[in-house]
Amino acid sequence: MNKKEEFKKYLKETTILNKLTKGLIELYETNKSPKDINQFIMEKLGHTNTDDLEKENEDLKKEISELQKEVKKLRTKLKDVQNKK
Repeated sequence: MNKKEEFKKYLKETTILNKLTKGLIELYETNKSPKDINQFIMEKLGHTNTDDLEKENEDLKKEISELQKEVKKLRTKLKDVQNKK
């Protein structure tokens, strides 16, 4: 199998070609051009901006911390109620 055939097989197996085609169709059908075409294409190929992921990670860490505090409060309340019986 030559390099061209191997590359075609790779594109087919990884669905990159389908994702890129769908992204280009979406770009054609929209009325506005994206601010950053490279970012638009990367998103269509499944690439996520690391800054967005880092912010989401920090937000989730804060939420976990708040939920852990709430669980601790509720456990304390439960023990108090159980001790009063």
